[in-house]
Amino acid sequence: MKYFIVAGEASGDLHGANLAKAIFDFDEKAEIVGWGGEKMSSAGVDVQKHYNQLAIMGFIEVLYKLPVILNNLSNGAQFVKEFQPDAVILIDFSGFNLRLAKKLRKKGYQGKIFYYISPKLWAWNSGRVKSFRKYIDAVYCILPFEVDFYKLNSYNNAHYIGNPLMDEIKKFQPNENFLAENNLSEQALVALLPGSREKEVELILPEMLAMVNEFPNYQFVIAGVESVKENIEKALSIQKTDVPVIYNNTYNLIHHAKAAVVTSGTATLETALLNTPLVLCYKGSTISFGIAKMMVNIEYIGLPNLIMNKEMVKELVQSNCSKEELKKELSALLESEKKRKQFFSHQKELRKRVGEAGASTKAAQLMIRNLTAREHKVKN
Repeated sequence: MKYFIVAGEASGDLHGANLAKAIFDFDEKAEIVGWGGEKMSSAGVDVQKHYNQLAIMGFIEVLYKLPVILNNLSNGAQFVKEFQPDAVILIDFSGFNLRLAKKLRKKGYQGKIFYYISPKLWAWNSGRVKSFRKYIDAVYCILPFEVDFYKLNSYNNAHYIGNPLMDEIKKFQPNENFLAENNLSEQALVALLPGSREKEVELILPEMLAMVNEFPNYQFVIAGVESVKENIEKALSIQKTDVPVIYNNTYNLIHHAKAAVVTSGTATLETALLNTPLVLCYKGSTISFGIAKMMVNIEYIGLPNLIMNKEMVKELVQSNCSKEELKKELSALLESEKKRKQFFSHQKELRKRVGEAGASTKAAQLMIRNLTAREHKVKN
């Protein structure tokens, strides 16, 4: 069968890669084309557009890039018309992907549209579930409470599959020579994860770098994403600092860190599941953040906190994402044994709630079963 996977961010690229591998395991003749990144490409996906051509952060930024978005939607619809995949698989990234699903149906696409990793409609706008009822054949959730959310909103094709991050974490084997191989000292390490979007790096990394000199007894290292390499280098140049950047080895960096400062997103859950204490931070443009604040209806923005339903990790958002606040919270994580023990205790419960590995495999099985049932129905 033929599949078209759309991932608009670095985290989606990772999940798309794991899902593709699982699909190949169960469908040996699978032909998978996608929009994604290096990980999907390495998994055997024919990647035709990189996710950095899709990722846009913030409400105002979307207005500026509207012609690009509309062009991408048209290109996606045209590709599906020509390729005629049995299934289109959308990974998170709801601002674009739901519009693409609508456009595909309007253009007459009759194949299955699956949503892998539910967008956070429970945080933003439960009214958008009606788009799922219209355009999406099934959604595969990575947070247990999401299935109940969809049922409460009259959508009954939601499945909890566990969290696909556990697949990657299960495979991870720490490199005990990581420090030496990257010319790092034995000094206690702090990992900085500024995100995978240009705007995130532009707004958040300078605040991270501004506090580095306040911690002379620690070495700081940036977990870099290739797609924002220029933005990272620009921030380092402006701050006139020589903090090293390590690309494509984030799990080892997190594993060896005593603590981490992490931009809100999937990386916060990854860091917590890897058992490294962290401070969460986020900063967007003033107007975009103001709009988001009016629309959001949740108490926390961090995935560890949402899953635990309490503040497991400190959240420093917008004006609180500053040198002073980052210094204060990071100091507590590094120096307070009480704070660290509390984190490790919460982490054990977090692992239980997230569950075991195998989400990608389960999702692939459910998708192929759905497609096979449709094929059988058509033949009859």
